[in-house]
Formats: sequence, structure tokens, C-alpha cells
Amino acid sequence: MNQRYKGLTLAVVGACFWGASGTAVEFLFSSTNVNTAWLVGLRLLFSGALLMIYACWKYLDQVKAMLHDKKVIIMLIIFAFLGMGSSQLSYFVAVKYSNAPTATVIQFLAPVFIIIRVVLVKSF
Repeated sequence: MNQRYKGLTLAVVGACFWGASGTAVEFLFSSTNVNTAWLVGLRLLFSGALLMIYACWKYLDQVKAMLHDKKVIIMLIIFAFLGMGSSQLSYFVAVKYSNAPTATVIQFLAPVFIIIRVVLVKSF
């Protein structure tokens, strides 16, 4: 499979998984009383473990080099909590209090709101 079709396939599969996870979480929140933070933590823990297993299988030398650099480890931890954790938690909370399509629109409009705020702050 050439690179173009591989990239297209991965993009389509990723979008399908994104949509399916939003719908599944919406159903989960409507039928159970699961804690949002617990669900996000569990999801990120399992996905991180799967990614680490794949990375160790495919790129063991780079993983070893990464784990020997304290600065990289600190940046990874910061990104995990402030980047991935906050993004996933805010999305799941939005799904919990509204629905999956609304939460998706809000999440993808976030950069627009950030740009508008920066323009307003810099202008006045």
C-alpha cells in the first residue's frame, strides 16, 4: 500500500473511531452513573499502554533513548496531563452535559475562540 492510501485509510479509520467513541460515551453516560474523570483516566491509561507496547515492538532503541532523558520524560508527563488529559476530560464532560455532536463542534471550534480572544486582547 503506498503512502497516500495508507494516510487516507488511517485518517478515515481515526475519524470513525472518534465518532464511535463519542456515541459510545454518550450512551454510557445516559445508561450508567460512571465518573467522567475515572473513564478518561482509564481510557488514556489503556491507550498509552497499547502505544508503548507498539513503540517498544517497533522502535525499541528510540524508546530506550527517550526514557533516559529526564527533560523528555518531564515534558511527556506535562503533555499527558495538560494536553491529552484536559482535552479528553473537557470533551467527555461536554458529552455528558450535552451530546456527542455538540461536544465535537465545541472541541473543533476551540482554536477559533482562542484566535478571537488573542486578537481582542492584542487589539485593545
